[in-house]
Amino acid sequence: MPKVKKRRNYGKLITRLILIVGIFSVVSTFYDQHKEMKYLLEYESLLTQEFEALQSDVDSLKNVIEYSDEEEYIERIARERLKMVKENEILFIDVSDVDI
Repeated sequence: MPKVKKRRNYGKLITRLILIVGIFSVVSTFYDQHKEMKYLLEYESLLTQEFEALQSDVDSLKNVIEYSDEEEYIERIARERLKMVKENEILFIDVSDVDI
């Protein structure tokens, strides 16, 4: 008896190949999206921390602005930064700290 050659069904082979490529494409897309989502969540966390720090600075500056009109604050700044004194006060300067 002569051997009968089996005909390959190329349609099934092509269908399986398309299915495998499709599955690989979907898995690859999910993986890329997962990586991107992880990066974006870390970036969001970083920006949130930065925002909170800046918000704290803004609140601090608002308090300084509100307090800046008070006479105590003005006097303290004049004494510390401008080295001003009141009438009949004597300012002593420690010369051991001064570079000559």
